[in-house]
Amino acid sequence: VPSVRNMDEGYFERVERLSASQRAWGAEHGVPVADARAALAASGRDPLELLLDFCHPSPAGHALVAQELRRTLAAAGLPARWARRAAGQ
Repeated sequence: VPSVRNMDEGYFERVERLSASQRAWGAEHGVPVADARAALAASGRDPLELLLDFCHPSPAGHALVAQELRRTLAAAGLPARWARRAAGQ
């Protein structure tokens, strides 16, 4: 991750392309993908509260990311499937 001082103009565009390719791969392979960037943006909260810099979450940002991971896994039914597997079912 480049520092803010030497970050080139295309950095955020490349990050968005990478995110889009991760979402597409997940959809193609049936793998749930939590979109942390979208969750932070959808929160409506001040980015200065959610990010320590241009890409690293603050404690409040990490809490939102954790909520998105939990939501994504629950929507895929994964916690229940893991519990059944652990129980030998």
